[in-house]
Amino acid sequence: MGIYNPTQVDWTRPGAIGLNTPNSIAATSITATGNFNAGGTSNSVGANTNSFTFFGFNGSATANKQMVWQTAGLSRWNLYSNGAGGEPGSNAGASLTLSYYTDAGGYLGDTFTANRAGVLSISAATSFTKPVKLASFTVLTAPSASANSAGMIYISNESGGATPAFSDGVSWRRVHDRAIIS
Repeated sequence: MGIYNPTQVDWTRPGAIGLNTPNSIAATSITATGNFNAGGTSNSVGANTNSFTFFGFNGSATANKQMVWQTAGLSRWNLYSNGAGGEPGSNAGASLTLSYYTDAGGYLGDTFTANRAGVLSISAATSFTKPVKLASFTVLTAPSASANSAGMIYISNESGGATPAFSDGVSWRRVHDRAIIS
């Protein structure tokens, strides 16, 4: 890695960067090997166009890729892709987790984790500001109860009227009386 020397930076060349950066840089790409810090009150990626904007994190299958929000150098939020265990195939590994921290920057817990099988696990106390809508099925189109153990659905044509139902791992049961849907 080279040593920064502002007299050797050609500010007329697109992509020039350094500690005494002018107000704007005409760059199409900046590559940093090692740490890259962008200070200032506003840093943005992309432009106000219809083109695709990409901000990516790349690393080995076992590396955590993360974005951390801090206040005065103390962590508040950490959104990261967990590389523990690598990516063994079958679309497994590299779950995405949002963690939260104390005012002193200490880890408190995880708000949610999503895995690559499409499962979202909510770890924190959850409150919704709008009603939660269950997926709607008829008695004949309800998914497998064994594949959706502890799941909930809405049965629109249940005898006796539409009703929420839950899976006991074997059958879909009406919430109000635990009878099997029919």
